[in-house]
Order: sequence, then C-alpha cells, then structure tokens
Amino acid sequence: MRSERTGFGTAMNSTMYAWCSALLKLEDVGKQAQHLKNQF
Repeated sequence: MRSERTGFGTAMNSTMYAWCSALLKLEDVGKQAQHLKNQF
C-alpha cells in the first residue's frame, strides 16, 4: 500500500515537473517571438 502511494506520488511529481518545464519553454518561446516581432 505504502509503496503504491510513493510510486503514485513520484508519478505525480514527474508529471507536474514535465508540465512546469513545458510551460516555461512555452513562455520562453513566447518571449522570443515577441522579441522577433519587435525587430521586424
């Protein structure tokens, strides 16, 4: 029971981490796009 819970928690953490990193990447891409727009 406890090991299942720990595994679930780890899966949740990795999923959250993946989402956070993806969102940060999107934010960076958005900033770069804005920068390119300003250049042209």
